[in-house]
Amino acid sequence: MREIKFRFWDKVVKKMLKAETISWELNMIGYKEKNLSGIAPLNAVTLMQFTGLLDKSGVEIWESDILESNDKLRKYKVVYNNNAGAWYLEGLGEAWCDPIPRWDSFEVNGNIYENGDLIK
Repeated sequence: MREIKFRFWDKVVKKMLKAETISWELNMIGYKEKNLSGIAPLNAVTLMQFTGLLDKSGVEIWESDILESNDKLRKYKVVYNNNAGAWYLEGLGEAWCDPIPRWDSFEVNGNIYENGDLIK
């Protein structure tokens, strides 16, 4: 069974945090990391889900991560395709989207929030 977990980009403090709890009723998300814990309103964050996949180095692949191909020539953004019900790779700078083929042949290079310079 796939592990379901979330992380989020806090738009106010500009920081990526792992979600500890989510309350849809209260519209809040809780987090706890090292010496930092707290809550944030859901409308102030961008929520991302763990894909359940690991890259070639065993690093978790998350929604909005930037993956780099083995040949280091191409970069992709990880997106969820609602119509297909699957995780896809969106070619950066290209107008296409494909299911993640061999996820273990890619390497997580960052994410679009903390490493926006990688997608230019």
